[in-house]
Amino acid sequence: MNQGNVNLPDILTPRMIAEHLGICYSNALTLVRSGQFSCIRIGNSYKIPRHSFEEWLNQPGLRAVL
Repeated sequence: MNQGNVNLPDILTPRMIAEHLGICYSNALTLVRSGQFSCIRIGNSYKIPRHSFEEWLNQPGLRAVL
């Protein structure tokens, strides 16, 4: 596990992901909706398990967010 992610809570939001990656909120929302990692949709909000985000983040290779 990446030690830089120790301070992340167990459940993330797209806004938290945007801040962590240094991208805008709309790009983070596009990323969440892309299905590249698991998430839960509750009404109009998305909840992302930290372990799912960390697995995606630590995969080798290039990932693009459009």
